[in-house]
Amino acid sequence: MCRNKVISTKFYLVFVITIVACSTSGSTVVDADMGSPISIKLTIPEVGYDNISCNISMQSNAHILKEKGVVYGIHQNPTIDGLQQIANTENLDFQITIHKLKGGVLYYLRAYALDAEDSIYYSEELSVRVRSDTSNENEEDFRGLDYQPTDSINEYAGYELVWSDEFNTDSRPSPDNWGYEEGFVRNQEAQYYSDSEENNEVRDGTLIITARRNHNGHSYTSSSLHTRNKHHFTYGRFEIRAKLAVCEGCWPAIWTVGNQYDWPIGGEIDIMEFYDRSILANVAWSGSAAYSPVWDSHKMPVSNWLFDDPYFLDKYHLWRMDWDHDFIKLYIDDQLLNTIDLNETINRGWQGNYDNPFRYQNENFGQYLILNLAIGGTNGGTIDTKAFPQEFKIDYVRVYQPSQ
Repeated sequence: MCRNKVISTKFYLVFVITIVACSTSGSTVVDADMGSPISIKLTIPEVGYDNISCNISMQSNAHILKEKGVVYGIHQNPTIDGLQQIANTENLDFQITIHKLKGGVLYYLRAYALDAEDSIYYSEELSVRVRSDTSNENEEDFRGLDYQPTDSINEYAGYELVWSDEFNTDSRPSPDNWGYEEGFVRNQEAQYYSDSEENNEVRDGTLIITARRNHNGHSYTSSSLHTRNKHHFTYGRFEIRAKLAVCEGCWPAIWTVGNQYDWPIGGEIDIMEFYDRSILANVAWSGSAAYSPVWDSHKMPVSNWLFDDPYFLDKYHLWRMDWDHDFIKLYIDDQLLNTIDLNETINRGWQGNYDNPFRYQNENFGQYLILNLAIGGTNGGTIDTKAFPQEFKIDYVRVYQPSQ
């Protein structure tokens, strides 16, 4: 990745940027070769210890602009789905100062405009490092901890560890624990699921699921691992420590599905999904029509975390599910994302089933785990073809159940 070096003494920067018309998930695609009805010029006159000043000049050729401003982040090509500051002015020439940034961190910025047709126009990006008030600092100093796998096993009063995979042996995932989906499986996704070691391997204490482009005769390949017919569970505390793949079009997930009945009669629990620059925590059960789920979903923009930690997406995080007779509770790093009342999760009659898939007491029935990295499809959105290969890293998977 090319990064522009910026001098961190007191200075004034002047950049002139011409528009590049871009698309983002859910927006109209604008072909830059056909000419742009909106042009944008961006200058950065000053960089402070925790702020960046931006000057923007736009020409809209009579287009009505619904929104305009600056998007920014520590990853290249920031979009309006991430961190942004909206301009509260009718003027096409305006100034924005972005505050509460991290000293010494390299940020990428683009000016943008959203027109009445929901077409989005971005400028070419700038990279600039926020000034630091200490010497000899570099980007790595601001990334914090939690970048490596850990062997530390959490202990909880009233729970015992009943199954785990620590991924501590360099090779392939254990066949005693994991099987594989194969082919084009669901959601109109672009990837072919493979069990190839080029798509999944265990290395340095981590399971690495790798999505590749133009690989093995397919536009995209990846892996989806599952514990079906190997391990299934009812109730308990589930912990998965993982680092996301975050490119446009990436759709990593940690989820469970019932090991009996047609989906969604057996239920589905999405401990983690990541797409559309958001983290999701969902539960589904069956509606009254064929393959028609009822959802209890929570979706939170990742910008909620990036404001406090610009390196959030570069770190390992702990996804957790607590599941008992009354509730399913889904967390990230001990932050509660969604609480599902199991009095509400009753199937609604498809195939004559009115059971509750999350309260079955049949020892042969339970939820099995799935770890996968999907690309594109119904939710993954527009794919950044230049971003591959992409890695979804899982440090460990652990299941605790109440002590007897």
